[in-house]
Amino acid sequence: GIPIGKAMPGSEIFIFDENMEAIGPGEMGEIYIGGQQLSAGYLMRPDLNDELFVTHPLKSNEKLFKTGDKATINEEGTAIYLDRCENLMSIDNVAIDFNRIEWEISKIEGVKQCAVICKDIKGKKRLIAYILPDGDGLDIESLPQKLSEYLPLECMPQKFIAIMEWPYTSHGKLNKHALPIPSCNRHKSYLKRAPSTKLEKELAQIWTQLLNVESLDIDSGFFELGGNHLLADQMVRLLLLKHNYKLDLSTVYRCPSISCLCTEIEKQEQAQRISSEFNLYNQQASELNA
Repeated sequence: GIPIGKAMPGSEIFIFDENMEAIGPGEMGEIYIGGQQLSAGYLMRPDLNDELFVTHPLKSNEKLFKTGDKATINEEGTAIYLDRCENLMSIDNVAIDFNRIEWEISKIEGVKQCAVICKDIKGKKRLIAYILPDGDGLDIESLPQKLSEYLPLECMPQKFIAIMEWPYTSHGKLNKHALPIPSCNRHKSYLKRAPSTKLEKELAQIWTQLLNVESLDIDSGFFELGGNHLLADQMVRLLLLKHNYKLDLSTVYRCPSISCLCTEIEKQEQAQRISSEFNLYNQQASELNA
């Protein structure tokens, strides 16, 4: 972080958490400024005034400006600037650094530009990666598998969306509010497939329990339906506990649908059968030779 000192005489700087309570040394919060020099607000922008000029928690007749900057304080009481709030946040008690995620995505061949944001979808926070492709050769579906080598699974976006043209504000900045919200609804012409095999039904039963959904399409993605890395970890544990299916989290990100996961499990079972038959053959051959 970058030390930014303390408030000058006549001005105020506070670092509050999400509950507008002062943080302690080493904790992370948002910078709020106040004092005599504080503006009365934006001209003809009541929406921004309501959002950014908040009631002073210690002085009810005064306002504080919500800067959108993340900071901490050291033992001496000096404020340390960290980053913008939209680039650092906590999701499911996991600290997420959006800059790191964007950096790893931007290094992938075929990606010209990317933006990772958190959107509230059906009451749950979801990491969405918006990709501006560099040409036509980018395979969006392969990105989770490529990123799993460099990113912790809890930092993996739940959805990747290709954007052919970025929306900008009048100041030339990326307008993140104008980026489309992903939908879990498939095209009307899409033929949904219900679980039919024993394995598909076993997976669907666990998904229904974890995701709190009534019916499932075996081609729908786990994260599109509201899953996250914590629920994915629970799914892996339940599959092992109830059915002795061994999967890791990277496989769930690489194969997020029931149909794809079933294929992976069937491959594993086939490999185990071949290995068992080969071991049995070697054992019988050794007994014959003896």
